[in-house]
Amino acid sequence: MSIRAKLILVFMLVVVVSGTNLYVYYWSRGQTDDSLEELRRATEAQGELNLIERGLNDLLRQVQIHANFNGETGSELAVRPQQIEDFDSESVAVAERLKSIGPLVSADNQAELAAVTAKTTELIKSWRRFYLFFGRDHVEALTELLVNGEPLATEVIQLLLPDLITKERERVAQARSDYYTRSELTGRISTWMFAGSTLVLMLAMFLFSHDLAQRLARLRHGAERIGAGELDTRLPDTSRDELGDLAQSFNAMSGRLQATRKELDEQYRKVESEHERAQGLLLNILPSSTASELHAEGKVAPQYYPQATVLFADIKG
Repeated sequence: MSIRAKLILVFMLVVVVSGTNLYVYYWSRGQTDDSLEELRRATEAQGELNLIERGLNDLLRQVQIHANFNGETGSELAVRPQQIEDFDSESVAVAERLKSIGPLVSADNQAELAAVTAKTTELIKSWRRFYLFFGRDHVEALTELLVNGEPLATEVIQLLLPDLITKERERVAQARSDYYTRSELTGRISTWMFAGSTLVLMLAMFLFSHDLAQRLARLRHGAERIGAGELDTRLPDTSRDELGDLAQSFNAMSGRLQATRKELDEQYRKVESEHERAQGLLLNILPSSTASELHAEGKVAPQYYPQATVLFADIKG
């Protein structure tokens, strides 16, 4: 594998690790956001249920105050129109809250919410009939309150609604616990993923750089040996990449230099042989004193040149 391919592989590893970290980050964030949204909805539902309970208790106190006026009949005990309007306004507010709270209540508590809504609607209708009869037919008003109003009020305000509020309160506690648990878990997962990916990248970069540094060191050492004259040096790198090609080029170069050196050594030996033959010939021809001077000094004084000229002239014929 070439160095370029290894670099591309390391880069792809970085991309994969980064993508994995991003996926884990967004997955963790999604889990935390889901828990936070569930906590928000549960808290809001609990707040709305508390307001509904408070509104029903206020309506119940108003009804009980009017019901305490007994023993008298007449128009002076009739409920004023403004009081009926106030009752209608408060009851409509309670009904609207029950209607709007539906998406906030969990699926497990939808049946309880439906029961509370139905019974509350009946209770509000019974209380309104009580207001309409009150002051006109006090007996009918009290009968409506005793037969329908009080049983419905007991069922809704003391049983159904508190039970739903308790379940939603437990839901809030569970949602809060889930949020903190998921936050801690996702934080731990993100930390371990970051640490693991960092270790993987560091290991990959270390292996790549260590291998590259070792091979470059071998190339440098081989080049220094070749530069020092050890032309029989061969680099053992046989990898099929750029450094392997460079090592083969070094080996080929050292082989050519070694062959050239052998040729030069051979030529040098031939020159030395010819030099020795020529020197031997001169030593045989020249007088002993001249030969000794030539052997010792590598040259002779000029005074011998006339004799040498006559000698070579005689030899030439």
